Amino acid sequence: MKGQLAALGMPPYVVEHVATTAGLHQDNRYDRFSNAERLTGIGPDKRSGIRAEERACVRTDRASSTAE
Repeated sequence: MKGQLAALGMPPYVVEHVATTAGLHQDNRYDRFSNAERLTGIGPDKRSGIRAEERACVRTDRASSTAE
């Protein structure tokens, strides 16, 4: 893969970054859902609800700041 990226004219640091990221992805190291409940103690449904509440607050804050 590195040879193909380098052949496209990418700088060495980009080649290394893309290759490292691809390797981590292949090893499933970006799967953040597998440990989220164990780490936080909060199940996925509860986290979704919190995010929805946060989004509502942001919308409310934006609406009030634009109205001023």
